[in-house]
Amino acid sequence: MNRAMWGKALSLGLVGVALTGVLARIDWLVSERQQRQQEAREEVSAATAGEQRLGAPYLRRSCVERWTVVEQVEDERGRRELRKPEQATRVLRLPAAHLTIAGDLQPQVLERGLFKVNTYTAALNLSARWSAPALQDSLQPKALQPGAELQCGPLALVLQVSDARGLRSVALQLGGHALAPQPGALEPKASGFHAELPPELLPVLAAAPDSGRGLELVARLELLGTDALHFQPAAAQFEASLRSPWPHPSFQGRFLPVQREVTEQGFSAQWKLTELASDAAAALRAGEVHADALGVALFDPVNPYSLSDRALKYGFLFIALTLGAVLLAELLGRQRVHPVQYGFVGLALALFFLLLLALSEHLPFGPAYLLAAAACSGLLAHYASSLFGHWRAGLGFGAGVGLLYAVLYLLLNLEKASLLVGSLLLFALLAAAMRATRDVDWHRS
Repeated sequence: MNRAMWGKALSLGLVGVALTGVLARIDWLVSERQQRQQEAREEVSAATAGEQRLGAPYLRRSCVERWTVVEQVEDERGRRELRKPEQATRVLRLPAAHLTIAGDLQPQVLERGLFKVNTYTAALNLSARWSAPALQDSLQPKALQPGAELQCGPLALVLQVSDARGLRSVALQLGGHALAPQPGALEPKASGFHAELPPELLPVLAAAPDSGRGLELVARLELLGTDALHFQPAAAQFEASLRSPWPHPSFQGRFLPVQREVTEQGFSAQWKLTELASDAAAALRAGEVHADALGVALFDPVNPYSLSDRALKYGFLFIALTLGAVLLAELLGRQRVHPVQYGFVGLALALFFLLLLALSEHLPFGPAYLLAAAACSGLLAHYASSLFGHWRAGLGFGAGVGLLYAVLYLLLNLEKASLLVGSLLLFALLAAAMRATRDVDWHRS
């Protein structure tokens, strides 16, 4: 290679380094916008309610057992008995034998300046059943110490909600009796509500195990939340169904739906599991915080910042391909192109990503992408007509850049096949470049 070729390679290397810095700065701007969007989401959550995790309803009773410990002591007054009172508190928790949740989730997009936050209102119908044997075995305790006195407090229905600010309305009916919900979940570091059982329901605890008597809860909740809704499957048998007009659900948790249907008009999903698959019911009895959960998040596939970030991942490759096309045209057409001109072409390509970010904050991503691509393709077509000395060459160059923008848009919308399509495209471009330069004498260039 002659000295001019080495100088050209060095100049193009410096242009590439400068353009990498420009892309890095635009990438920082996208990250800053994503951070501000997260701050907007946190502000909306702080002013309304955050992601919601709805616990399973359970019956709770607190009992205090008191007894006296007799010890034989001997001192200067002789041998005598020392009576020392002791007491222990036991909290009894009984999850439902069968729990069914049916809900309708209505999304609402709130705006915080330029940023959008997905919120929802969920209308939930809960149905839970407790059998008579389980009520007697778990909520009618016996003293553990000989001669101890056992005093139990009132029986209460408890339902935990991760952010109780989202509770808009609660209606409870247990065993045919309406219950009055009270704030507080009666557990340390837990939010939600509870309701004491009326005296009319207490005879159920003393009913014969084979009497068939039990308790059935019917509850209706209106719950406000942000981004996601999860359920705790703490029941011997758990079933849940959820419907929503949101077309892009992201099912989360340790258990995916057994049935689902997702269309442009919304989604529906059903979950079914037993305590054999999850130890959430056992953890609830022990008063432990359990990680088992299932639910859905309102995923936004056209988030302008995530799509702009994905587009920037292809930014350097996109610029390299275009500058490579200019270099190829220079070699084949014997048209001299100055490094400054390479820099202008690269800056025009980098400006596309900045335009895309700015326009997508005010327009849907598709029109924003089209406007940014058309502006940059038109600018490069006009510039290339002077660069190569003919308007046809400039028009062809602009059309090629527009085709690259179209391919990039295709890659952004392909999730599963993006790597395959991108690899095939690169292979085709490399093959075309090798074929076009097969007769070039690189030693004399």
